[in-house]
Amino acid sequence: MIAMTGTLRTADAVHAIPELGQTLRRNYEHILLHTGQMLVVFPTVGTVLVTEQTQKMKFDLVADSRIVITTRISALETDLAKRAPGQTLRLEWCHSGAVPVPFR
Repeated sequence: MIAMTGTLRTADAVHAIPELGQTLRRNYEHILLHTGQMLVVFPTVGTVLVTEQTQKMKFDLVADSRIVITTRISALETDLAKRAPGQTLRLEWCHSGAVPVPFR
């Protein structure tokens, strides 16, 4: 299984990150796990572990193949851009050393 972590930063992180978190909770099926952490079901992506932090938001994805993870990353980036109109979103992706606990 391949695990990837994306870190989202915006030019206006103080306002944009909390607003995006509210938008995700309002528009998608989700399960709150801990303070600032939830599983969100994106119709075009699948289940994503979202962690809200002060200046950034993290997205954890898992998939069985490189092709599937690449497709999910692309779909997530497109979906987030639609949910944050007028914001410049910067997502940086890296391989995660371990599969996050909710996905095990």
